[in-house]
Amino acid sequence: MGRADLALLATGEVPLREVSGLAVAPGADGRPILLAVGDHGPDLAHAPLLPAGADGPLTGEWQLLDLSALDGPAGLRPGQQGEAVAADGAGTVVVLVEDPACVHVVDLAGGRLVATVALDAAALPDVGPAWAADPTSRGEGLLLLRGGRLLVVKEKHPAGLLEFGPPGTAAAGVGPSTLLPATGRWTPPETFVLQALAWWPLDGDLDDLSDAEVAPDGRVYLLSDQSRAVGRLAGPLTPGTGPARLDAVWRLGKHAEKAEGLAVLPDGSLLVAVDRPKVGRNVARFASPGSGRHAR
Repeated sequence: MGRADLALLATGEVPLREVSGLAVAPGADGRPILLAVGDHGPDLAHAPLLPAGADGPLTGEWQLLDLSALDGPAGLRPGQQGEAVAADGAGTVVVLVEDPACVHVVDLAGGRLVATVALDAAALPDVGPAWAADPTSRGEGLLLLRGGRLLVVKEKHPAGLLEFGPPGTAAAGVGPSTLLPATGRWTPPETFVLQALAWWPLDGDLDDLSDAEVAPDGRVYLLSDQSRAVGRLAGPLTPGTGPARLDAVWRLGKHAEKAEGLAVLPDGSLLVAVDRPKVGRNVARFASPGSGRHAR
């Protein structure tokens, strides 16, 4: 599979150390906002996205929400690390935690913890033992699916994609009919546990996986830290049909060393956040993979 280097358009800063997850969500005024979480602590950072430009800032003023200090159901500890973040169209933010394996559901506008939902992979023999044995290689990326389901990116040993859903339900797969629309609402299950229903191992091309995002055209993109690249899923994932394959891969180059967070902007350009021990220039905007703008 051929690979092109995506052109770097701009760089910016997220006020978090060790950024590990990005997402774009509709703001209260209808304009998009950028969300970020990091390995270093329980803060959720959010800021309005500004019109894209090579010379101007990527976002407006950042705000930090301490997730460990929220009102609501108990379950979030100050030491827990956010690995990924996703949001629906109704102001609900879902933060993925690797250990213990769970997601925290947050009402961003209300500053309230809605629920903590455990992620149980024991029912799948192909990945359940590895999920249980290595708490540092569980969830690294997150997409919201219809019906209170989640798609979770497993980083390595082995790398792949897991569909989680309410216990006792059948896997639905991943595609246009199951991905939550940008304007949709995601509701956590009443059981406060999601069970792994389907597993798709990654079929080569990327060395590991660190995040996932849905582009405006509905295609799913996957970020790789070790490969410093972004890959695009070849098509819908159907339960029992084999591994997750890619139909294109783009290199990100030296600006994506330790790439951990991926977001796709409304114009199709990519934001990639890198894991650095200090706050600084830790996010880069790359040209849309479909724009034809590649590094030279």
